Amino acid sequence: MDKRIRVVGAASDPIPAAPRVCIVTPVYNGAEFLDETLLSLTSQAGSFRLRLHVQDGGSNDGTVAKIREWQNRIQRTGFARVCEEIHFTWDSSDDNGMYDAINKAFAAIGIEDGDILAWLNSDDLLMPGAIQFACDRMSQMPEVHWVASRPCETDASGVMRKIHPPQSYNPELLQAGLHDSRHFSFVMQEGSFWRGWLWIRSGGLRADLRLAGDYDLWRRFAKLTPLYSCEQVLAGHRRHQGQLSAQADRYFDEIEGSFAVKEEREEMERVWSRYQRWLADPERDDTFAGFVIVYHAGSDTWSIERRQPAIQLLPPLFVRPDGSAQAMIACEMGEGFSSEEGPYPHLLLPLGLRFAQPGENKVRVSVECRGSYWVLITYRSFTPGMCLEVLCAGRQKVKMTIPATQHERNGMIVFQLMFRQGLNELLLRIQPPADTQTPGLMVLGIEALPSTAMFS
Repeated sequence: MDKRIRVVGAASDPIPAAPRVCIVTPVYNGAEFLDETLLSLTSQAGSFRLRLHVQDGGSNDGTVAKIREWQNRIQRTGFARVCEEIHFTWDSSDDNGMYDAINKAFAAIGIEDGDILAWLNSDDLLMPGAIQFACDRMSQMPEVHWVASRPCETDASGVMRKIHPPQSYNPELLQAGLHDSRHFSFVMQEGSFWRGWLWIRSGGLRADLRLAGDYDLWRRFAKLTPLYSCEQVLAGHRRHQGQLSAQADRYFDEIEGSFAVKEEREEMERVWSRYQRWLADPERDDTFAGFVIVYHAGSDTWSIERRQPAIQLLPPLFVRPDGSAQAMIACEMGEGFSSEEGPYPHLLLPLGLRFAQPGENKVRVSVECRGSYWVLITYRSFTPGMCLEVLCAGRQKVKMTIPATQHERNGMIVFQLMFRQGLNELLLRIQPPADTQTPGLMVLGIEALPSTAMFS
């Protein structure tokens, strides 16, 4: 459900003053990508004053030498600046992790209420025009104090490889901590901009956290102002080996620990239950809508629309010849699987598809009764000769060569297993042919069904 709530002027409307935009970059041994990150910042064009600070944690890989080179380059008379001004500072000292470094960096700048803030990690990229976009939207839409990019990923070389659908962040869901990637999508840090008063009133980042500091900060921001997402890509998250964001288990442990009191956890569960009841209501309203900034090319205007979060499809129904039906049991794809992708309408692919990558991939399924179950995997495969093994309770149950489908059709793998009551874990082991490069098996969904259901 889309509902336009306000339209503002043309994209060419002048911005009355050059705001100060303060962006910090925490870095530790980040020499490999730092040049590209700082180039993406210093090449930002527009009517704003750019205040940059790099906070190094005592690197020993040449990072400090690169920072000095950038300082010298920016201070030269002939530096090709394309914004109103660039003020660049840096420091190198021991810190208590990335979030402590960011706190130190903003403290070194000295934040004021009207500043526009962001941080960009030393391996990520800001897209051209991103800062001017944030300045324009916050100037033309005074209610907007916090804006987030459409998520985008690049590969290790900086080549864009995946643009996610536009997101919608309902304030209540965000405050409750439900944007944790288990219930709803993360709020991606790169490409997020906010007013200085938010940073000051929220108290900044928790330095005791190592991985989920942004998740904790967004929850506190959401108690002060709504998050406005947009349909534009403002930044790219570089995916490469060794980065902190790849440590999923530790990240979720920190999310669990970030709830300071029992009441916060209980509130999260209450809000999730309310959302589930709302989702089941065929006459549901816009209670859980979020705010999205939208551009209209025909009129050259911008508007704010209320949109519901992306709704995942419920598990399929198994329908018997007499017309009676039973819902399949959704299986959870866990460690080993890639992050969610889609939707890709031009390939008839839904939201939520994931790759079972070469090696081991965990699947979890909870059942109410012990017994025999059919397991159905809907897939597409682009690699002839790829082998699938399925292990349950440590024992091999299935071994087969998977027929390749390409994008011409879906495939379905069906096998029968005994499950105990409660949680069961499967291991899908993907083995490509020797010397073959493949992302693995594209999985559109995994469901289970009691064997007796077929004959009830």
